[in-house]
Amino acid sequence: MLRKITLCAVVLLVASGASAGAVDSAGYLDQVLGDALGRSLGEFDARVKLEQETRETRRIEGDKLDAIRNAEMEIQWAEYEKAKAEKKRQAKLVEENEAKIKAARRAADIARIEAIRNSGASNAQAQNNATIMDAINRAANNIAQAEIQGRAASENAYATVNALNAARRAQADAEARLVAAQNAAATRAAQAQVENARKQAEAARLAAARQASAAQSSAAASATIMAGVVKGGAGGAITGNKGSDSYVAFGGGTAMSPLAPKAGAGAGTGAGASNAGAGASGGPGGVLLAAREPVKRMEAVAYCYTRENTSADFGDTQWFCDGPIQKTELKNTMSQALEYVGCAAADIDHRRVPYQQGFILFCEDALLPYDRDMAEKMSLPSYILVRRNTYHCNSVARQCDASNAISVVPGHG
Repeated sequence: MLRKITLCAVVLLVASGASAGAVDSAGYLDQVLGDALGRSLGEFDARVKLEQETRETRRIEGDKLDAIRNAEMEIQWAEYEKAKAEKKRQAKLVEENEAKIKAARRAADIARIEAIRNSGASNAQAQNNATIMDAINRAANNIAQAEIQGRAASENAYATVNALNAARRAQADAEARLVAAQNAAATRAAQAQVENARKQAEAARLAAARQASAAQSSAAASATIMAGVVKGGAGGAITGNKGSDSYVAFGGGTAMSPLAPKAGAGAGTGAGASNAGAGASGGPGGVLLAAREPVKRMEAVAYCYTRENTSADFGDTQWFCDGPIQKTELKNTMSQALEYVGCAAADIDHRRVPYQQGFILFCEDALLPYDRDMAEKMSLPSYILVRRNTYHCNSVARQCDASNAISVVPGHG
């Protein structure tokens, strides 16, 4: 727009100069105006260019300033929100503190009221407490006395059981001695009968010989007489072997009892003739005896355990045992418990087998007929049973251990 105005002014000046009429002056004036116009246009363009450059710079700087202002505003807004939240939190804390103060005051008031209410009953409560403590002490003393009496009663019961077992053992020994005496008497009577039978047979033989000599009978007649005596004669006697035992028959009887084994075949005697055979039998009324063989008996065992989770220390008092004669109900040392159950000779240190919650111990003694077989009662496994000893004893009713057994077959395992 400025350039157009300038051009119009120049045109007007040139037109007016032409009309004024000086050719040289007009040329000079054109030249001066043209130079002025050129300089004005160049400065204008420079100013326009400078204005454009400064405008872009100002825009960039303005953007930067806007960004800075926005950031500052965001920071200020965050600080404002933070201050607002802190103020709210402080207000909440104040409310909570006031509520706690009120609750504390209320609790203090309640406690004061309760103290005032209970102050009148404090003496009665103290007296009741004293009465209760006295009752507790009396009960504790009674319990201690009852435990002492119970232990004494248990020990008396153990002593009574031991006495009964000793009486049973003595009775069994007496019965065994009586049986042995009866067997000895029967043996002596049998020997007397054998001797009488031998004498009668010898007399019969002599009589038969005299009859044979007098009547000049044949040997067949003598054999017939002997056979008749062997079959039905009251005084005839026949001895023989059956299996590994020997037997003697008197008066034709059929009852048999073992005697000591004899080597070779048995010989029969009757009516002057002899008879040898593998077995013996006779008519009614006969007696047959044989020697008694050793009795095979297994070793007694006991089971000892603890009802408390303690170490397996054989010196403590935590053990209960169940054995051949009874079962303990009070805890004792291992050796005492084994003595109470009839297994006092057990080797605690070397012959024991862990089983369930305790140990199986071997009693070093054979079972008696009235003893409790713990191996059968507890159904012990084979790896324990093979470690039991086997005793060969003279009698089933007598005490039988390594000192008086005929032989002992040690267990293995």
